[in-house]
Amino acid sequence: MMCRSFLGVAILAALLAAASCGGGGGERDTSLDVSMNAPPVGARDGYSWGNAGLNFPIPNGIPGIAVGDLLDHEARGFLTFNIVALPPPPAVVRAAVLEFEQWQVTSNPYSGYGEVVIDHVNMGGAWDLLDFDAVALDSGFDTVSSSPGRQTISIDVRAQIGADQVAGRTESSFRLRFTDFPSGPNSNGSNDSADFNDAENHAGPGGFLPRLRIVYTP
Repeated sequence: MMCRSFLGVAILAALLAAASCGGGGGERDTSLDVSMNAPPVGARDGYSWGNAGLNFPIPNGIPGIAVGDLLDHEARGFLTFNIVALPPPPAVVRAAVLEFEQWQVTSNPYSGYGEVVIDHVNMGGAWDLLDFDAVALDSGFDTVSSSPGRQTISIDVRAQIGADQVAGRTESSFRLRFTDFPSGPNSNGSNDSADFNDAENHAGPGGFLPRLRIVYTP
């Protein structure tokens, strides 16, 4: 589920309401539920650039998290959050909402590259050369945006956070990409990108910082 504007609170409330139903048809006791904010990992957000077949990370080389065409090669964005405070099973993830901001659009990437979608990925111990197109844990599980304009995105990531928890991962990472970016350089000589704000707030005053809110039952 993708929503624009500041709807994360409403989405989280709706997800919790749905999760409050017990398996036998009754109401689940929510009094033990715990809410947490998983902090963004600034050193592992930014973008990777596919340059003539060479993928290499450039965290924050250009302000924010660039997705689309940079100097005729594809850029894919990354967001990472520290979930070390999330207890392992038998704790149960009841709801999780990822929120971040598309703060500017350069040129008109949405006219030719489709829409921006989100992958759930495992970046491992380091942000390395393979993360640009590594096989996703959950590929294109939701749409981030299909239009330009400054907007805040809210996405239900309960299943993805639950998978990271069960697997014992201490971070949750997500990759942003356009669906229809051409396989080779587009050679138009210009940048065409959707730019998302990062943990360092390159959007400046009024920028919305990425955040991941989780509710779990110990």
